[in-house]
Amino acid sequence: MSGLVGLDVVNALMDRVAAVELEHGPIATAHEGYGLLAEEVAELLDEIRHRDRVWRRIEEEAIDVAVVALRIAALARAHTADLWKDEGGHGIRCAQAC
Repeated sequence: MSGLVGLDVVNALMDRVAAVELEHGPIATAHEGYGLLAEEVAELLDEIRHRDRVWRRIEEEAIDVAVVALRIAALARAHTADLWKDEGGHGIRCAQAC
């Protein structure tokens, strides 16, 4: 049993991200992302605390947490990138706090 993240886990994560984005679209706000993340972490904790621990369900919930975290990161990256562009989409120096 290894603690290393294998490509199978990364592939499962990316497949889940694609499915969630297709079904729900991108996260609209940081607050929405926080709500989704809190819900997924609570579900993961429930599975970890469950008396009859099922590792497959723990894996699924952990992947769901990672999916939401990646979607929040994508939202943050999009907003950061926008701060570096003018209205025409051309690169400029960041005039706001980046």
